[in-house]
Amino acid sequence: MAFEFTLKEGENVIQTVTAANGAVLFDPIIYTSAGTHVYTIVENWETYSGPLDASGVTFDTHVETVTVEVTDEGEGKLSAEVTYDADGPAFANRTNPGDLIITKNVVGQTAANADDTFTFTIRIKSPTGGDINSASIEIGKLPTAEQSPEPTP
Repeated sequence: MAFEFTLKEGENVIQTVTAANGAVLFDPIIYTSAGTHVYTIVENWETYSGPLDASGVTFDTHVETVTVEVTDEGEGKLSAEVTYDADGPAFANRTNPGDLIITKNVVGQTAANADDTFTFTIRIKSPTGGDINSASIEIGKLPTAEQSPEPTP
């Protein structure tokens, strides 16, 4: 999945980066004098590209405020202290629940085999290929608690 973030100072766009593995890394900013800089970081949810349609994701739309206080240490040395607003720099998007519908049609069913049951294993994979959840159910019977395990990360 690719998520895009923009760093702005006032109305000036400083950088826009794409984060693919959960880490948002902006290029370093070089300061040449002391002063206070107030930045905002926003997720550009309109540019989302991933395996889900954008309607399958609820985006964190908060605006993160970052303040950098640059001080002159003397002798040509500057130092910078970074502070974030109260909600912090993490953006937490959520996937929206959906429905999975599986249909099985039996060709050639007769009265003699009308009560036959069929077992299926259903595996739901994460975008990186790992199992999110799996269950075996018998068609014709309701799943039991043992057949519907809790999701695993």
